[in-house]
Amino acid sequence: MRFLKQTTRRVLKYLLSIALMLYSWTIGLFTGKGQYIHSLVCEYFGISFPKPKLPLISPAQVLSSAPLRLAELEVQPGNMPVSELAALCGIVRRENPRAIFEIGTLNGRTTLNMALNSPPGCRIFTLDLPREQLGETRYPISDRFRKLVEKERSGELFLNKDAAEFPETKKITQLFGDSGNFDFSPYYNAIDLVFIDGSHDYEYVLNDSEIALKLLREGRGVILWHDYRGGMEVITALETFRKRRPGLSLHHVRDTSFAYLKR
Repeated sequence: MRFLKQTTRRVLKYLLSIALMLYSWTIGLFTGKGQYIHSLVCEYFGISFPKPKLPLISPAQVLSSAPLRLAELEVQPGNMPVSELAALCGIVRRENPRAIFEIGTLNGRTTLNMALNSPPGCRIFTLDLPREQLGETRYPISDRFRKLVEKERSGELFLNKDAAEFPETKKITQLFGDSGNFDFSPYYNAIDLVFIDGSHDYEYVLNDSEIALKLLREGRGVILWHDYRGGMEVITALETFRKRRPGLSLHHVRDTSFAYLKR
């Protein structure tokens, strides 16, 4: 009887692991957890990728303890886990920004939630690359990120909201273009929090990081980078960025894939 139970348990575990691996190599290609599994598999067989090198900072040091309002919790391809969405909103709550600039709109899930957790007078500008411009970008975009651009509608999760139920959506201004070529000058020296979550290819992360510094109001504010984790070029790009800017104090927020800078 004991042998039968052990065998049944092993078979169930085997079947479950197959199902999870099938998920990680299909839908999981576009999720943080799926990509993390790929990194673990590579590391298990001795294939290493750049690992986070920034000093860690506790979430308690950057997140507000105030209650959060979250919406659209379903994780679609390209979306961050709910835990990271809550962390992002906690940072927004703490910083109480007058203006936010987001690079990379996707379906508008983070845009919407930042709107829900920012002060009433906050303005949120979100920039996305239209699929029609995929062939005209300044820098190459790898296939894993091109797939996220090839969508029917940018920002659909806040565009579909009833303004009476979600008046916070009025804070949002949609912008379109390639962040490598976009004219950011009207927003220079006017932003309190910049969220970089566009293409994670090396050249784009470097470009967007330099732009973010120009956006900060009087050089002060917060810059956040998403997907600072193994297997992502965000790591190597930020190593180059901080070598170019040795006076900046960048950190990795513990238990998240956020890189964080406050000036």
